[in-house]
Amino acid sequence: MIRSLRYIYVIVGLAMAMAATVWGAVRAGFAIARSWIHDISPISIKQPKPKCRAALVQPKAFVTRLAKRDRPTVMARWRMCPST
Repeated sequence: MIRSLRYIYVIVGLAMAMAATVWGAVRAGFAIARSWIHDISPISIKQPKPKCRAALVQPKAFVTRLAKRDRPTVMARWRMCPST
């Protein structure tokens, strides 16, 4: 009985040591990734952002053309179906 408890304590101790080692490696990896992202972020801030005004001008012009166009009045003789 005492021997089996010692084995359990040894196994639990080894498992805790392995968990602490893995946790330390994970924390170090996150720290390295965070520093890498922090070092890279000023580079992306310094680059000029592309202006997207041209992308918005064309749809706006299209909408204004649609609003300004002359709409014909539909007459009864224009119908395709002669039954009515």
